[in-house]
Amino acid sequence: MAKRITNCPPAHGRPVVLVVHGIRTRGEWGKHIAPVLANVNYIPYPLDFGNFSAWQLLSASAREEKLAWLREMYHRIRKETGIERPSIIAHSFGTWLLGALLSRYDDIVFDKVVLTGSILRSDFPWARLLNDQRVLGVRNEIGSIDPWPRVASFVQPRTFGTAGVTGFSDQHPALQQFTQEIGHSDSLYHARFEAWANWLSIPTVPPEDFEDLGAILWHCRQKFPGDAKISDVDMSALRICLLTPNGRTLVVPDMPDAAIGLSEMERLLCIPLDVESSFIAARSFNLNMACALAHPDPYLTEPVPQVSLVATAPLRHPADGRLLGVLGIDSTQLDLELPHLGELKRAITIAARKVSGVYAGLRNGVR
Repeated sequence: MAKRITNCPPAHGRPVVLVVHGIRTRGEWGKHIAPVLANVNYIPYPLDFGNFSAWQLLSASAREEKLAWLREMYHRIRKETGIERPSIIAHSFGTWLLGALLSRYDDIVFDKVVLTGSILRSDFPWARLLNDQRVLGVRNEIGSIDPWPRVASFVQPRTFGTAGVTGFSDQHPALQQFTQEIGHSDSLYHARFEAWANWLSIPTVPPEDFEDLGAILWHCRQKFPGDAKISDVDMSALRICLLTPNGRTLVVPDMPDAAIGLSEMERLLCIPLDVESSFIAARSFNLNMACALAHPDPYLTEPVPQVSLVATAPLRHPADGRLLGVLGIDSTQLDLELPHLGELKRAITIAARKVSGVYAGLRNGVR
């Protein structure tokens, strides 16, 4: 068996998540969530702005001091890591700080946002921020018996709100809200941390990159026969898909043209990344090599046993070679013989290199 090459990108290529606590605490839970986030390849930054009292919360000048601190930390971390779009997990007063950053400074952008115990107003304009690509996904954890957002809103209704107990009024496909019968800090436990980490690790491509990535995938289907011909093969009969890591599986990311010709059922496939996986997409990723099969055993391609050939190749970052995902081509129409496999592997390798060139510019393409 070929030596397995693990996917261990350098620190500067890994996605980043900021963790911001609330008042009357030093954010001890940030230390507990850090290894959970690291397990899905994130660099966690548990931030500690000190033990902020309830009286300070009501002071505009005290809030402004912490807001300036968070803005400074945000820019410092972006510079240190080279990541343009960090994600963030915020609790209680941390959610207000996040909202104030986004509202006041147009240069603040995030990949994904997790809110818990939020004291933001319910009319916070998430839909506009999502449409403007300032944020790419929001997850709001609602505690239906959390008293503190209501208290904060009652004391300073123009400043604070009840989103942590009533939810946000905006509607948007990238805004998800989850309700539990819990109090203010009851979501800060290990099982919830794992749920957040898994949600954060789902590949999210910035909308501004959709057009380029879709174009390169179509290019692979329409143009690469001129670069690597496969004898007597109608290339229009090939299907193309992009697979990116999500935890310990490969998935088709939720973006336009990530899969050309695949059914909805196939788009929802989760291919396990264990070393002994029978799927050749997993082999390509685990072994960092192109693979191809003609007349594959149905077991290898379930639940799509009608596939007559399949080829996959790893997507690597052009600069440092780290693994970004897998490009796959297959067909339910073509019936190739074994001599074609070498040509098929060369074609998929060339196509993967083209796609890797586009991935080099993606802000959060490493998962």
